[in-house]
Amino acid sequence: MPGETTQLSEDIGAQVSTYSAYLRSAKGPDEDSVLFGLSQVNSSGLVSLAGGETGRELWVEFSTGPVNTTGRFVTDEELVDILSTTVATHPDVPAIQAMLHSISMD
Repeated sequence: MPGETTQLSEDIGAQVSTYSAYLRSAKGPDEDSVLFGLSQVNSSGLVSLAGGETGRELWVEFSTGPVNTTGRFVTDEELVDILSTTVATHPDVPAIQAMLHSISMD
C-alpha cells in the first residue's frame, strides 16, 4: 500500500513514498509481519523495490509482528484487512512514519 510522498521526492527529482506491506513468512503464519518502508514509486504509484528492472532501490525498512494470530495462512482479502488494521492501530506506526518522513539527502 503506497503511502505519502516524502521530502526526498523534491531532493532527488523522483517520487519517493512511504509504503506498508504484509509479509508472509516462509516459517509459518505465526511469523507473518507488516513492513514499513521508503521507496521510489513507478508511474502507477506502486512501490518499486530493489531487484527490479528499473534500478529503483529500497532505502529503509521497519517491520512489526506478529500480526497473524489465526494460526493458519490467511487469504489475500484477510491480509489486506490485517494490514489496514495494523497501520491504523499499531502504536509504533506514528513514530515509524515520522522517521520515514524525516529522512533527507545531505
